Amino acid sequence: MTPDEPRYARPRVDRPTRLVAVGLFLCLGALLGASAAPGGRALATVGHAAAGAVLGAGMGLAWMETIHRAGGRMHWRRDTLWAASWTVLSAAGLVHLARFTHPAAAPFAAALCTVPLARAATPVAAAWGALAAAAALAAAGAPAAAAGVLAAGTFVAVAPGPRHRSAFRWASASFGTATATAAAATAAAMVLAGPGLAHAGPWHTHPVLAVTAGMLVGLPAGLAFVPIYDRVAGHATRSQLFDLADLGNPLLEHIASCAPGTWQHSRAMANLAEQAANAIGADALLVRVGAYYHDLGKAEAPRFFVENLEAGAPNPHDALPPEQSAARIVAHVRDGVRRGRAGGLPEDLVDFMHTHHGDGRVEYFWQRALRAKRPRPPDEGAFRYPGARPFSRETAILAIVDAVEAATRTLERPTRRDLEHVVRQIVFSKLLDGQLDDSELTPADLRAVATTLVDSLLAAAHERVRYPWQEPHGGAPLRWDASDGHVPLEHDGTPGRLRVLDGRPEGP
Repeated sequence: MTPDEPRYARPRVDRPTRLVAVGLFLCLGALLGASAAPGGRALATVGHAAAGAVLGAGMGLAWMETIHRAGGRMHWRRDTLWAASWTVLSAAGLVHLARFTHPAAAPFAAALCTVPLARAATPVAAAWGALAAAAALAAAGAPAAAAGVLAAGTFVAVAPGPRHRSAFRWASASFGTATATAAAATAAAMVLAGPGLAHAGPWHTHPVLAVTAGMLVGLPAGLAFVPIYDRVAGHATRSQLFDLADLGNPLLEHIASCAPGTWQHSRAMANLAEQAANAIGADALLVRVGAYYHDLGKAEAPRFFVENLEAGAPNPHDALPPEQSAARIVAHVRDGVRRGRAGGLPEDLVDFMHTHHGDGRVEYFWQRALRAKRPRPPDEGAFRYPGARPFSRETAILAIVDAVEAATRTLERPTRRDLEHVVRQIVFSKLLDGQLDDSELTPADLRAVATTLVDSLLAAAHERVRYPWQEPHGGAPLRWDASDGHVPLEHDGTPGRLRVLDGRPEGP
């Protein structure tokens, strides 16, 4: 690592993302500016709207720079900033809608903004978004709409169905009940406010009917905003993950051709990590695809990683001091991040690259450096990975599986006791080093992950019956049927030698 190189991989804030964010602030500024203009003067309205748009664009650029700088180390902080941006923008827009538009417009917009938070962010973010929307509507003089939005938003936030499950099943189980809850809450708010359900205006402006209609249309329409939120926040959509899981992807073919040992390791990890994610209800598809790409950087210098060396090939680390060997090893994290972002991978997948080792030590070369006789002790910072600690259940699962899969390859004919010892040692070492502090994994999750990994590894190490041609035979020549897909072999009378028959009659 060079002195001027950043230690942590910074999240990419690309041009489309900047344009979307700036556009949101620009539109909000124009709306607020137009609403503040004196009534009846078109020129003043246009001027106020233009001034508000310029101010909003400047605020959008400043906010994007804040996200870029403050969200550099931890993905959860970047997600939090995006959820806060979405919530603040929607709450400010609702104030304008509640004052100057039809009563159903504000509940409709609130539903549009709450659904993406519930599906793409977290239930907590959706609950805070609903609370902010309700507060904005109450401040704008629409307490009945505020009660309905708060009730429906809270229900959608806590409704079953994580974001990696089918959105349509989640919607059908949630939206109808959320709308009914919003209508009941609105009616209750009107009764408690005093006038009851009496309404002197047109029927379509009745608060209960307006909230119900706005929610009925806005909640399903909010699903269309989920991909927009995903794109802005750097999340991988389900369709993107299915496309990137195609083994014919150029990046995966690059790994398979340049670092075949790494590719086999990644595929084995994908199977283990997927089962572990299913055991605790995490996003199994995201973990599988993340396992495919997490070691992309090793394809840039494959010979420095032992899984890519042929048997008997010289190990290049034997001729390098520990510091240079560690530098070669940790470089695959930065190389993978660069190559992945250049290839257009979503940030959700790039996160697996700089979190699967966290900021832990390259232990093998660190121990070599400690044992070497030197006048000065080695610098521990030179032996640490340039990444961030896992910050989600998915990235933590992959970090555990990466170490477990590599360690268990050194075991010969492992028993369940052997596998349990290795898995527990790796999990406890990561806990003691603080690598799982931000992972959101509970002790129950860790136990389920460890048990699933042991069961999966034990199943993968199953034994098979030896074929007859693998056993020494004497006496008459033997032939076997090839219907099981294996090549028929015959013992030719010479001990230890077998010749392959192609099924054609022998003779000249």
